[in-house]
Amino acid sequence: MMRNSKGSEEWQFKVEKLLYDIKRNPATKMYYAECCEYVNRFKTQSKPDHINYDEWEKIKLTESDVVKKLKETLRLQNPHKNQQNRLIKDNYSVRYNNVVV
Repeated sequence: MMRNSKGSEEWQFKVEKLLYDIKRNPATKMYYAECCEYVNRFKTQSKPDHINYDEWEKIKLTESDVVKKLKETLRLQNPHKNQQNRLIKDNYSVRYNNVVV
């Protein structure tokens, strides 16, 4: 029933778009298989017999978890630059880590 709803179609489109963006970027291309596996794990998950329903609701994967994982992977295409060793240009001088050069 949930798979045929409007929200599910929008979610599926968003996941396909994120997977495509991960696949086409050279910096994130290596994570594509891992992300596909994560999406497949979400689609095929089922409740184990030895866990009660309340515990299962806490540990199961949700749609938002999948989108969050894909977005985190996509953020790897722009790594954060190290702020320690940088050149800072002022109006009158150039500083290297708060030291006047």
